Amino acid sequence: MSGSIQTSPPAIIVGVGAGRSADAALRWAVAQAAGRHPVRAVHVVRSSATAIAGFDAVVHLPEPDVFDAAVALERSIERAVPDPALRATIETRVLVGAPVPRLLECCEGAGMLVLGRGRSSGRRLFGVARQLISLAPCAVVVVPPGADTAPSAAGPVVGARRAELAYAG
Repeated sequence: MSGSIQTSPPAIIVGVGAGRSADAALRWAVAQAAGRHPVRAVHVVRSSATAIAGFDAVVHLPEPDVFDAAVALERSIERAVPDPALRATIETRVLVGAPVPRLLECCEGAGMLVLGRGRSSGRRLFGVARQLISLAPCAVVVVPPGADTAPSAAGPVVGARRAELAYAG
């Protein structure tokens, strides 16, 4: 034995939201993984407990339907990845909580986090994506609709650690 430690390749995490922007992110991630990296599709359902700013109370909303979220996640994967053999390699997780902290938990040890970006945001990044770019321990790729696996002028936004941005074509 050489004494080296065998490690598995880092996973590519795909944050899958409710919109169709996740389809391009899933296709892009699967193409990047190319069978060399595990792909984990993660959908975060907001928690039922929400703190109200300025109050010491917690409001309990109806429990999220995790089953419906799992079905929606599977449908997103079916739309984005038509090949059943490739779909079978994608691990899925439905988590309950706030999206940013839960996705950050998934990023520990990951090689990259991939997110979709809706058409309406143009080149600007909002909310969850912006926070994850600045906080994630790995590279964050934000894939616009239509970028998929082919390089284009509207290629993905690649966010390095601590909000260093570059546009990838």
